[in-house]
Amino acid sequence: MALLNPPELRPSLIVLVVHHLSSRRGARDKAEHVLDCLAPVSLTVDGKHTLDVSRNLAAAVELGLLARDGDVLEASKDAVTASKSGTDALVALMRSRVLATELNTAPWGSQVGARDLTNSLAWLLSLPEGKAPYAMESGRVSVKTLQEVDFGPRQQASRDVGEGEDEASGWPISNDTRWGAFKRWACSLGFAWIDPLGRLMPDPTPAVRQALPQLWRGRSELRADEFFRDLAEILPVVDGGEYRQHVETHMQRSVEGSSGISHSSSLAIGRLEREGHIILDTRADSDRVALVDRRTTISHVRSSVGRS
Repeated sequence: MALLNPPELRPSLIVLVVHHLSSRRGARDKAEHVLDCLAPVSLTVDGKHTLDVSRNLAAAVELGLLARDGDVLEASKDAVTASKSGTDALVALMRSRVLATELNTAPWGSQVGARDLTNSLAWLLSLPEGKAPYAMESGRVSVKTLQEVDFGPRQQASRDVGEGEDEASGWPISNDTRWGAFKRWACSLGFAWIDPLGRLMPDPTPAVRQALPQLWRGRSELRADEFFRDLAEILPVVDGGEYRQHVETHMQRSVEGSSGISHSSSLAIGRLEREGHIILDTRADSDRVALVDRRTTISHVRSSVGRS
């Protein structure tokens, strides 16, 4: 299963499913009981909601949030712990599973695991604010036009395409159905938001904010290059991350000619500084990292925890 297809997949519904199962005795229940509770037959005339829930159950299993043994579903220990802490913690866990290495080993063009979603996230976060897309094939800035520039014309797959390959390979987001699914995932996982004009704005601020405790690991200060290097290990779709590099190797748009940290990452740390989560320093005797094409440079990033 890919995470951008089938279109019924919704992060919010996966969270609901995991919350529900985590609340059951032993964090386990029969799949049919879960469906009866979350998708009762009387809910809709056509019964489509049952398929919605069952497919999101399957996605939760693929992500490792649930395990299935025959007709019994069981929430993982991590999922139960996160569920008790609240939705934010469960979203953070879901994001870590989407970014997990074992779900991102498939080659370019594949829809196996989470590769279709992480390719799309890495591509979106490489875009400047002025290229935030409105729609798949219409509007002032379209996903289709942007991907044609970055990856060339959409290529139809050959007859011998393997299982899990996209029918229109060569683009991270190949059609309007996947674009709709991607918008839900990108916003839910904290990598984007939709502005009043309908643009999908690349902005990983929520994801970076939640990554800060893991990033510091008892440290109170990092050189700027260390900060972004370690952040890329936690969120490999941002600058320098493994999945970002995977996408960049297939891009026709030059990324080597760009100077400094991308707009989306620069935006995130600027917002986190204004929120009081971090402190940005520029020291004369230290190497610096450029933000947004060298308009600003920083040498160190400090934690604001414990500071008044």
